[in-house]
Parts: sequence; structure tokens; C-alpha cells
Amino acid sequence: MVKLKDLLKESKYAWDRSFGDPLPTFKDVIEKHSKTSLNELKKTPYIAHQTNVDVVEPAIFDNQKRLNVYKKGDTFEYISKKTKRRLGVFKAIDNVKPIDGAKLTSAEKKKKAEVFSQIAGTTVKHFLRVKRIG
Repeated sequence: MVKLKDLLKESKYAWDRSFGDPLPTFKDVIEKHSKTSLNELKKTPYIAHQTNVDVVEPAIFDNQKRLNVYKKGDTFEYISKKTKRRLGVFKAIDNVKPIDGAKLTSAEKKKKAEVFSQIAGTTVKHFLRVKRIG
């Protein structure tokens, strides 16, 4: 049988505070326990307007204006507008690069073909290498 005393000990975040401090919010608890704190995430998530992908890695292909928001080391959330799904938290492992002249891996070539098959008359000229972290 679980005793009330044991339950109070488990809720240490609510009781380890000074007089006048507010109770912890859900956001506070998630920040303490997640791999990436919510403050580390970019304020602007990447929203895929035209493409519908299930797997984001290894790269995001889009125009330079939309991708230049992210720099190497930035973490951000990827949201698919068409399916209204969050596909995870990603980290940019490189800066934005133009597609022309870049040496793409075989996985990146497949992802490029997938994106280009979904967008007709594309303005996609750049890509951002990413890694899923959450």
C-alpha cells in the first residue's frame, strides 16, 4: 500500500521551494526532464507547407530564405502542415548550403528526389543537414 508520506517525497519539485515561490508548472517539470530544454529550442519551428514526409532525416530541402533561420547547432521542431503532425525535435548539424555543387550522400539524394516529386515548379535550391534528437 502506498503511503501519503511516500507520495509527498516523490513530489519534490512542488515542495522544494522558498516561501512565496510559485508552484512548478508543467513546462517547468518538462524542462527539467527533457533532453533539450524548451529554452534551447528555436522560437520558430520549421513548418513544411508543401511536402508530406514521414522521415525528416538526413536533410531538409527548401529555399534559402526559410532555411537561413537555422544555423549549425540550432534545435527546432519540425511540423508538417499538410498532416498537422509534429515529426520531432531536430538539430542542425551543418549550416544551410546550396544544392548545386554539394556532395550529397545517397540518403540525401533519396530525400531530395522525394521532396522534388512533391513540389512542382520548385524554388528549392538549398538544404540543411539535420539529426533527430527528440
